[in-house]
Amino acid sequence: ELGYTAKLKDEFAKRGVNEVEKAWQSWQYIKNNLVAPDGEWYWSRRGSDGSVNRTDDRAGFWKCPYHNSRMCLEGYERLRDLTEKE
Repeated sequence: ELGYTAKLKDEFAKRGVNEVEKAWQSWQYIKNNLVAPDGEWYWSRRGSDGSVNRTDDRAGFWKCPYHNSRMCLEGYERLRDLTEKE
């Protein structure tokens, strides 16, 4: 596992908070089911058969510049907050 992934997992374990476990499970699902081999995420999986949605853009004009950047900034701030408390 990457260093920050292990650090988050350790922090989640220390806190023992149910919401944190749910967040970790969500990340595991995303990593195992939505992340494409090139690193970008597929838009979704189809409800009818669970197949990867290869029709919609993976990095459309809204998703890539706004959501991906926002996600990185949000993750950075939260990780910074966790490490500053130590």
